[in-house]
Amino acid sequence: MSPVLSLFRFVTALLLALLLVACGDRDSATQPSQPTTTDGKAPTPATHYIAPTGTSGFHVAELQGYSEYGRPAVKVRFSSAIAAQQAFDDLLDIRSAKGERPNGSWQLQDENTTLVFPYLEADTQYVLKIGAGLAAAADATLGQSFEHEVYSGPQPPMLGFASQGH
Repeated sequence: MSPVLSLFRFVTALLLALLLVACGDRDSATQPSQPTTTDGKAPTPATHYIAPTGTSGFHVAELQGYSEYGRPAVKVRFSSAIAAQQAFDDLLDIRSAKGERPNGSWQLQDENTTLVFPYLEADTQYVLKIGAGLAAAADATLGQSFEHEVYSGPQPPMLGFASQGH
């Protein structure tokens, strides 16, 4: 066997061994990392409201800040289906603490029981107001207005590519 071939095999084996060592950290693989803020603390979770047990009639059953399409969003789930032919942007108002309304529109989802506003800014406080005239599909209305503070939550980590590979 030539000395060049022996050296090539040795270098190849050494590189493979180094790659295996670099890829194999079992402790970090079994322990998922927890997201933190710049000051090292865990981020504040987004808003999650659930109606009190025993609430009856047509009402807001759940309000939740979450991530939709990689961006912070808010969803409002009702106790029954909503009448689809309503001006949701007039009946539901979401504004920042500065009084600014975010760009976007409410979207009806989940068999008409949920409204989603998908374009919030991360780490921002909002106030959500729902008018008493919001109608259920079964001829009921909310009956009284609903107001609740909403925290959009932190921006989830994302990885994207600026190029299309050309």
